[in-house]
Amino acid sequence: MKLKAPSLPVLIPTLCFALFLGSLALFSCQRADSKAQGFVLREKKKALQAQLASEARYKEYARRIAQSLDTESLAAQVLMTGVAGRDSLSPDMKQLLSEISVGALMLFKYNIADTPRGVYTFISECTNTASLVLPEAIVISDLPAQSSFPAATSTTASIAATASTTTPKAPQRLLPFVAIDHEGGAVYRLGQVATRLPPASRYLSANPEVSGTESPTGAKGTSSTPRTDSTAGKPGDASPTSAAHSAGTTGAVLAIPEDAWFVIRQAAYLSGRELHALGITMNLAPVAEPLAPENRDFLQNRSFAANPSAVASAAAAFIQGMGEAGVVSVVKHFPASAAADPHHGRSVLTVDKKRLLTLVSPFEALLQNYGSSTSLESLYPDSLLALPIQAGGVMVAHTMVPAIEPEVPSSLTSRVMQDWIKESIGFSGIVLADDFTMKAITSTGISPEAAIIRSLMAGSDMVMVWPRDLRRFHRLLVEQAKSDTLLRTRLVDAASRIINIKLLRGLTEFPAAFNDEGYGCMRKATEQFLRERNLR
Repeated sequence: MKLKAPSLPVLIPTLCFALFLGSLALFSCQRADSKAQGFVLREKKKALQAQLASEARYKEYARRIAQSLDTESLAAQVLMTGVAGRDSLSPDMKQLLSEISVGALMLFKYNIADTPRGVYTFISECTNTASLVLPEAIVISDLPAQSSFPAATSTTASIAATASTTTPKAPQRLLPFVAIDHEGGAVYRLGQVATRLPPASRYLSANPEVSGTESPTGAKGTSSTPRTDSTAGKPGDASPTSAAHSAGTTGAVLAIPEDAWFVIRQAAYLSGRELHALGITMNLAPVAEPLAPENRDFLQNRSFAANPSAVASAAAAFIQGMGEAGVVSVVKHFPASAAADPHHGRSVLTVDKKRLLTLVSPFEALLQNYGSSTSLESLYPDSLLALPIQAGGVMVAHTMVPAIEPEVPSSLTSRVMQDWIKESIGFSGIVLADDFTMKAITSTGISPEAAIIRSLMAGSDMVMVWPRDLRRFHRLLVEQAKSDTLLRTRLVDAASRIINIKLLRGLTEFPAAFNDEGYGCMRKATEQFLRERNLR
């Protein structure tokens, strides 16, 4: 029997009904997706509000701790020092750290033992020796839950978990940060005991649309050119009240593909786990400068890209990954580098204000505070459920920028550190000045001793010193602070910022044990991830 095809009058209503059902199903799915997205957004906002409330209490507690410290302890907290030793501290170095509870220790290649356990043991000795015992008067029990670093999450329930209100035991001591340069590529200090990350430029090299040009349209169709507030002052304005010489807001958005963002985040997370297991709690990375003709000779492949928006998003991914592993990131070098290496001579960035704003725009996007909304998440993929993790610090370069202040390095001027970073951008973390024995400073005729005092008074919160100078520079700060009320007030403010980050990140107890097998598994996981993404 031959089947007869349905007639056109019968077929049309059937097709229309099928299309109606399909449209209804699509509408239902879109509505469900919209409801789900709305739920996630509401949960994020609730978690963020709880986080802000918790951080406000930590900030107050840190201020109370700083105000209770004697001048010797205050002066010690603003110092980051190198360490003499490798497998163990020398008797002299141990005595020095026992006397001066420095705010941070800096590791170099010569400090790294032959085995991971050896590095862990050495760091443990250093941190326990230099830890600051808190005065009993401020060891109280009204501290909120440590916000720490919110972990990577896959459910909205775990978002809310970051806002837990369980009251922990109040800390009895604070450990120094243990810092290292761990950018990747040539900037690597850990020898054979940890995984070397690729240079920053490698992550985005396969995406020329975001890595090879200075201001293209980003992945979401937004130009990398920063917005500026027409009412705000600009760097170098004569009036100190002109919105603190602000460069305005950047309005940066996610400007790299999501898969690239998550690759950077995961590489940083896996590497950060290794650092944290060794006892390293601060990474002087990432470089947040866009690659430009002005800094190319100095930075080379240390920059993520030439596009400022791409740099901001890539740096945010790096900070997020390190933070999820428990490592504080310090972005560098604010406001920008010049072609000359500041280690070897004077470094001058000769650009106009408009050009300067373009170079500094990634920093402005990264350093602004959470605020009252989730606007900061513009640098983060919509699919990231964890709260954004912010940089704990920013390193200020010794670069001279005549557009801001002629003949004065950025690390010595309040126009950069106080007016721009702290007041205009609103950064509440640690402003760290680079080593003052560099030729970029000494070639100006300013001694390291004078530079340290001047930098702190201009707004830096932590300065670098070498072990041979530690006792002398500490004594200088103590003696001047005892006779100079303004300097002591500045030390209290700086120490408050440092202690606040330590409390937030849980720098109160050193990890009790080292697991060789577990650490080996971490390294294998990091290496495998990098190989599979062609980052080796």
